Amino acid sequence: MPGSDATKAPGDGPPLNEMAECRTTIGRVDGSLEDLRKYGFSLITTLLTASGIAAGVTHTGSILPVAAATIIFLVLVLFGLDMYYFVVLSGAVERSMDLEIASPKPYVRITTTISGYATSTHSVSAVFAMYSVFVGVAAYVGFIGGDMTARITLPIVAFVVWGLMLGYWLFVRATTHLHQTRIRAHPPFLKPGWNAVEVTGSGFTPGTKVAKVFPEIPKATFQISPDMSSTSLRLGVTLPAGEMLPSELEITFDPTGNKSNETIRLTVVKDPS
Repeated sequence: MPGSDATKAPGDGPPLNEMAECRTTIGRVDGSLEDLRKYGFSLITTLLTASGIAAGVTHTGSILPVAAATIIFLVLVLFGLDMYYFVVLSGAVERSMDLEIASPKPYVRITTTISGYATSTHSVSAVFAMYSVFVGVAAYVGFIGGDMTARITLPIVAFVVWGLMLGYWLFVRATTHLHQTRIRAHPPFLKPGWNAVEVTGSGFTPGTKVAKVFPEIPKATFQISPDMSSTSLRLGVTLPAGEMLPSELEITFDPTGNKSNETIRLTVVKDPS
């Protein structure tokens, strides 16, 4: 029938608001992650308390090593699930920030700002530290209540589990860079004449310096706008017309509070259209 859904070609649906979808995904995954940690940590705490009470009531110390080993493996499973949700959350956050830097006025920076605060407070490392503490506490409880075999075995089990967690956590960090906010620039190109470039992703403050700007183009000028936040700045760049320009230029920033400089690379084009 004319006008029915069956006659529509693929892609004929309404346009997708990808930024709204990103924010929806972030909220949904963040809620799942919050529930996982809330109920998982509560379960671990309850099991540790219950095992201690059971050992005291029955005067059977062998309960503690078995309970400790079970809790250690439970922590490992919860950590794996936590990392899965956190990686998915990170992907949605990264995409949202890509869309935010390219958004027209009025500028949208909610995800960028939240991510900047999360990374600057080392929240990712704090989560790993919490799981490490649970592994250590469970091993200690089993150690003090076990026999010689348990006192030898439990530290080894705890160390192996913690090593697996650490290795996977470092792998996730290296792959997704969850511990840092990637520097972004929009538009990603420059043209002869005046250019306004929005830069996000580092600890920008009024004390931010531009360490290197176009050493191969002496007549190039730049100006940092005073209108900035802790996560973004606006950079005005003027390239001289009528001269041979390289195909790519680098701008190195020295953000206040960061240990190392950060560099953005922008393509030089004659006609950005």
